[in-house]
Amino acid sequence: MSFQRLPRFDEEISLRKASSSASARQCSPCSSRSLPDQGNRGRLRRVPFLEDARLQDAKRIAQLQQESIEALKRTEQLNTRTQTVQDTTVRQERNLTELREVVAQLRAPSASSSTASSWRWKRSSARLPSGLSP
Repeated sequence: MSFQRLPRFDEEISLRKASSSASARQCSPCSSRSLPDQGNRGRLRRVPFLEDARLQDAKRIAQLQQESIEALKRTEQLNTRTQTVQDTTVRQERNLTELREVVAQLRAPSASSSTASSWRWKRSSARLPSGLSP
């Protein structure tokens, strides 16, 4: 089985071949000029140094990224601890306020039995911090 050649494609193929050969003729003088001379050889010798510097820079960047991740984790842990301390401080302040009210009621002259009975009720319902007994 063979394919018929189309004259339109034959014409286009010949034009592309001509264009390609013309481009090759124009590029050939450029390629001979790009051969390294003494000045270019000195520049080429410095390239390994630049490659080593680039590798060291990449390693340092990776190290700094890892350190920043670790610092972020430590910061998040400190934020959690700070929140816990703040919650404890608020709870302690609330307990201290309740204790001050109890002390104030104890120091106040108890002229009536209603004050004493209300104190007993508050005393029994008040939560005392651990280590303190009523």
